Amino acid sequence: MCNLIKSVSHPRTNRGAFYNFSRAILCLTFAFCVVAARGATINAASPASSDVAAAIVSATDGDTVQIPAGTATWVSALSVTKAITIAGAGTNSTILNGGTFFSLKPGKDKLTRITGIQFVEADWTPSYLINCIGGCKQFRIDHCKFVKGTHVLNFNPPGTGASGSAYGVIDHNTFFDCNCAIFVADVEAGEFDWGSSAWSRVPLVPGTTNTVCIEDNVFLTDSLIGNALNNNNQMLYGWCGGRATFRNNIQIDTGSDDALCIDAHGAYTPAEGERGTLMFEVYSNRFSVNAGYGYFFLRGGMHIFFNNTVFLTNGSQSTLIQLADERANPTRDYITNSYFWNNTLNGSQWTGPLALRSGFASSSIVYNQSYFMQAPQPGQNFYPYVPLIYPHPLVSGVSGGSPTNPVASVSPGSLNFGTVRVGSSSNLTLTVRNAGGGTLSGSASVASPFSIVSGATYSLASNASQVVTIRYAPTQTGNNSQTASFTGGGGAIAAVSGSAWTVLPGLTFAANAGIISQPFVVNADTTISQSTTTTDPTTAGRAVYWFNIPTAGNYSVIVNVLAPDDSANSLFVNIDAQPVSPANVWGIPTNSIFLSQPVMLNGSTTPQVWNLSAGLHQLIILGREAGVVIGQISIVSSSGQTKPASPSNFRIIATGL
Repeated sequence: MCNLIKSVSHPRTNRGAFYNFSRAILCLTFAFCVVAARGATINAASPASSDVAAAIVSATDGDTVQIPAGTATWVSALSVTKAITIAGAGTNSTILNGGTFFSLKPGKDKLTRITGIQFVEADWTPSYLINCIGGCKQFRIDHCKFVKGTHVLNFNPPGTGASGSAYGVIDHNTFFDCNCAIFVADVEAGEFDWGSSAWSRVPLVPGTTNTVCIEDNVFLTDSLIGNALNNNNQMLYGWCGGRATFRNNIQIDTGSDDALCIDAHGAYTPAEGERGTLMFEVYSNRFSVNAGYGYFFLRGGMHIFFNNTVFLTNGSQSTLIQLADERANPTRDYITNSYFWNNTLNGSQWTGPLALRSGFASSSIVYNQSYFMQAPQPGQNFYPYVPLIYPHPLVSGVSGGSPTNPVASVSPGSLNFGTVRVGSSSNLTLTVRNAGGGTLSGSASVASPFSIVSGATYSLASNASQVVTIRYAPTQTGNNSQTASFTGGGGAIAAVSGSAWTVLPGLTFAANAGIISQPFVVNADTTISQSTTTTDPTTAGRAVYWFNIPTAGNYSVIVNVLAPDDSANSLFVNIDAQPVSPANVWGIPTNSIFLSQPVMLNGSTTPQVWNLSAGLHQLIILGREAGVVIGQISIVSSSGQTKPASPSNFRIIATGL
């Protein structure tokens, strides 16, 4: 129950409050009362714009403006320059219709909050239901409902003369069929000159409150009220130095129109002076999308993308994440220092590939240079990566201070042990830290073939940390992945993975006998194949076979292979080194049945010969074109296959003339 406001002669009354919100998608009605940490409550006479404006005029910093139940239509935005809370009676009780409502510009370090209101935009005409400009460093927009609208929540819109960053939290809201629901730009005074290329900024640090944090929201698109838009429906749209943290949100899109979940704009031409997105941190979200043309379109900036769950009903999985350098000047705002790890697609671990969007500059986007399919590692930028404390301090009521409860934080978020021989082991370390207050007490655990070697239990004061050593000791060939769990302080996890190899007996072996990695799959008949086509060896299916050469010499590779047509007749192949293109491309003669064929590389018509020393070697086969099926493999001596020496003293004698 909520405490009722006491009736007194003066309209400014102190009050306490309580609210409860259910995140269940279909339970959108909730009991609501506003938390006012201090100050008085100013009751607006009605939801009309004029009455709310009068209440705002009467309020001072720390007060709450209470909007009663009812419906009203607004034609212009109210300017909010005070550190106040504007609260409705609940999203199904206080309903405001119109195209724009509030412009928040209270100045730095003033907490401004909007809560418990339903905002309805008449159509999808570009509008800004709530603007946040002027350097607001502590805003909170929570437990609201937004219906339709484009650029629903707008933070420091470029070109408006805004000065100063907008930092805060958007939490526990529901967005219905909103296009470009949240628009973020980060225009610091003196850092950005609209119409020029002037730009200077201290290095960005992830995991801080200097961001627009979007957490625990629900986005429903093309679903309940029908959307006339042809595409987009972005939940998060960045531009002009924008940065955001997007976590623990749910998106459900059930329409047939193209969907674009998150769009990080790049920079345009220097003449326009437009800058790109700076940094997005996207993690622990659930996306369920029916159709799309670029689900996550990252055209510029730095991105940290992990622990997300994605379900695609239709559409191409190969374009799940698209990278592009949308800029005319290659020295600024391009894709760099971006990390992607521990995400799942349709229930399976997703490891790429990331697509480079055609029609944009992409020559500077290089795997393992511009972006990495792993968490930041030692020696890389943002290592160790530590996410922003959850929930956001403005949600937990710790504005500007330190939390009193312990919070477990683990970095890096994943460990990759690489390849380890069966029967041996490898150790790697990570760090568990108390990112909160009090004392973090707990333990670390992980399933075999991984184990905790040291640091399994911990008792950590605020901001203290401890190294935890994890061992990978595989007992059989194959890929292994588990989750290391850390108890206490809300818990934390880290993904651990590795590949185990062993020397194969003899020089002839089945296709599934090696270490097989996606998008290669093992078929029921022990053959392997992949269903996607790629010309980039770094994104191909991977099959690795360790074998022992008894006698040094020249060797070739014979593969029992099915290559049905010209669009399904190539692989990448090499021994003891990563295959590269085009030197290690095997163009296979087409065949409608399985045939044993020698590997011939880079257009050659003679079998490729590798000179191998006695001892261990590894054959690496990578997928290239979809539909190629690999069967039994043999390593054979090619000493008897060399061409004979040219004859000498050769003469032709004519007879019978």
